[in-house]
Amino acid sequence: MSSQPFRKILVCIEFPGERDQPVLKRAAGIAQHTGAKLTLFHSDLAQLTVVPGFPGAVVREDANAKLARSREALQKLAAPLRRRGLKVELKCAWDAPPHEAIVREVLRSKPDLVVAGSRRRAFGARLFLTNTDWQLIRECPVPLLFVKQNKPWRSVRVMAAIDPLHPRGGSSRLDRRILDIAGSFSEALGGRLDVVHAYLPLSSSLPYAIGDAYAPVVDAATEQRHRATTERALARTTRAAGIPPARQHIETGFPQEALPAAARRLRADVVVMGAISRGALGRLLIGSTAERTLDLLPCDVLVVKPRGFKTRVSRRPS
Repeated sequence: MSSQPFRKILVCIEFPGERDQPVLKRAAGIAQHTGAKLTLFHSDLAQLTVVPGFPGAVVREDANAKLARSREALQKLAAPLRRRGLKVELKCAWDAPPHEAIVREVLRSKPDLVVAGSRRRAFGARLFLTNTDWQLIRECPVPLLFVKQNKPWRSVRVMAAIDPLHPRGGSSRLDRRILDIAGSFSEALGGRLDVVHAYLPLSSSLPYAIGDAYAPVVDAATEQRHRATTERALARTTRAAGIPPARQHIETGFPQEALPAAARRLRADVVVMGAISRGALGRLLIGSTAERTLDLLPCDVLVVKPRGFKTRVSRRPS
């Protein structure tokens, strides 16, 4: 695994005028360890009421003035980082909606990592994802780090959440990519990597489409075989990544409950998870579980796409 997984980091600055920037602190900490170049990125679009005959020159003048103010604010944020020896560049775009502006910059500059957060939620509290956040998760083609905590990382603890028994096509390739990025990330930051798989025992209560839940009747021997199959699948998936058995963990229960509990027990600083973009109906079906899991995780979250993922965001604004 490479000790420098991230050489270019795109840092999404939502409010350049704010002095406290947890997202920037996190990105700078990663860059300090990896030598990565930081790009501070801010997008904006003036809310103007344009009527027939409204001068286009006025719109351009307003846009240029707003971008100039944003760039000046970014310069102030970049100055102390440059004094620490970090390589920092600035980018301001007149573009919307925000998630498309970010993805377009990703397609232009090809960073290895996007770091994002939001003032709309308190750091250290529950992560309530907005529509912009979900669209970014679905469409960002490179690893995406959502910053939930304001505290600095020291010896970072990374938890990779994989699903070696998932019947979904391409799941094993995504698991390998999660392990590769999580391993490189923890190695580069001098940390520790644990791997977690959450599964449901066969006797777990399952919800009906309508009505009360029911619990299947399963004998102990069948349940033990199911557990053994799960353990073998986890060991097989983690073998190539060199994860020792002591750092492989099987949790029982629904992922939205088991993964946050495991993250707390392991004192994880960041959880690495996979995401696959599907059609509109598929997103609705898988969205609630993913949303609850991300909401309840007590730490930062690094979202990884499969190799070869293609975003649907166009390179040019509409």
